Amino acid sequence: MTELSNPTSWTALHTGLAIAMPCLLAGSAFFSGAETALFSLTAQQRLHLGSGSSQRNAAASLLRHPRMLLITLLLGNMIVNVLYFVL
Repeated sequence: MTELSNPTSWTALHTGLAIAMPCLLAGSAFFSGAETALFSLTAQQRLHLGSGSSQRNAAASLLRHPRMLLITLLLGNMIVNVLYFVL
């Protein structure tokens, strides 16, 4: 009986896929969540975001260029989703 016809054999490829698939799923969730969170902020929340810690300033600077931010998030999500379905 060959290894391909034995459905119970577990190879390194299966282990790699078992690790990669949840990571890619988490990456897709990250990009989708970031898009939703950043683009659902009100104007007042964006103003408040600009004053504060360095992480807040980083998020505010990303929102100063919403077109580029959206392109980046959608491209990242698309790359992760394509990789997920290719595997």
